[in-house]
Amino acid sequence: MPRHPTRPDESRASIEISEACYAARVRLVGRMVTRIYETALRPLGLTTAQMNILVLTSRLGEASAARICGILWLDPSTLSRNLERLQARGLITQRPGTDRRSRLLWVTRKGADTLAEALPLWRGAQSEVEKALGRATAVSVKAVGDRLLAEGFSREKTDD
Repeated sequence: MPRHPTRPDESRASIEISEACYAARVRLVGRMVTRIYETALRPLGLTTAQMNILVLTSRLGEASAARICGILWLDPSTLSRNLERLQARGLITQRPGTDRRSRLLWVTRKGADTLAEALPLWRGAQSEVEKALGRATAVSVKAVGDRLLAEGFSREKTDD
């Protein structure tokens, strides 16, 4: 049974938005891709967000929380929540930064070992995502992500 809008414009608006909205489509693809990686990483007890933080921190060697937020486009509360879990598992540790408010993070030996264990699981997820999206689309999505990471690196805060 069709829903009858209270105003004629409501139907047109909902049709146009539902058929053309980039945000809805990107979120849909994001949820599908996240589910694939979350399933793959589950044996290690890692979420996709935690894996991304662990990988970036490992690549940087040592990083401030603000720098990680800037590069990954995270809000501080999301980073804080995930860091608590990573630190509780002994995968990341921290020390005070140059002032009382900042802290420097780095990956522990256990964190590096966990990344090594994650690699074959991650490779399987990569393959599954490529199958789900198609190679050309997966490459295009990665290119957009690469551009956003580059922007994150260029806008990062280094004076925290």
